[in-house]
Amino acid sequence: AGYHGRMARQYSAGAEQAEHERLAMVLTYLADSELKMKTGLEALLHDGSDHREVLEIWFDDSSDFPQPPELD
Repeated sequence: AGYHGRMARQYSAGAEQAEHERLAMVLTYLADSELKMKTGLEALLHDGSDHREVLEIWFDDSSDFPQPPELD
């Protein structure tokens, strides 16, 4: 949740500093999306249920994915 909150703040700051309107719109959209994820995670943490299964689904271990071959 903290990660998503930080990302939302960074996207919002970028939107405020953007020189192009389209870039500001995209960054605002991303900030809103991050805030929704933050709010959803916080709700899971405070609802009193066992949220471990949900959080484990969201965790991706990169070692589980096939890695591309190294190029010479």
